[in-house]
Amino acid sequence: MSARHAMQPREDLHRADKRSFVQEVAAALNEANSRNEFDCLVLVAPAHALSDLRHALDSPTQHKIVAQLQKDLTKVPDAELKEHFAAINRA
Repeated sequence: MSARHAMQPREDLHRADKRSFVQEVAAALNEANSRNEFDCLVLVAPAHALSDLRHALDSPTQHKIVAQLQKDLTKVPDAELKEHFAAINRA
């Protein structure tokens, strides 16, 4: 018989860390937008993170999104990044 803990975490810690990171990125983008530091925004992230990020952005920042790319590019070498953005550049 297995013991059951009285309190189980509602969300695994890895997922909570990811959410926290997305919130930090959104806060930085919202702040940068409030200072007019960019005219448009291209979001690139895995699907689940992209959705969380869009929802965490304030309305003025959301309005500056011109493209979104649902990809995890963290392991892509810098020299190969350009080809992932080629379609966005043509739009």
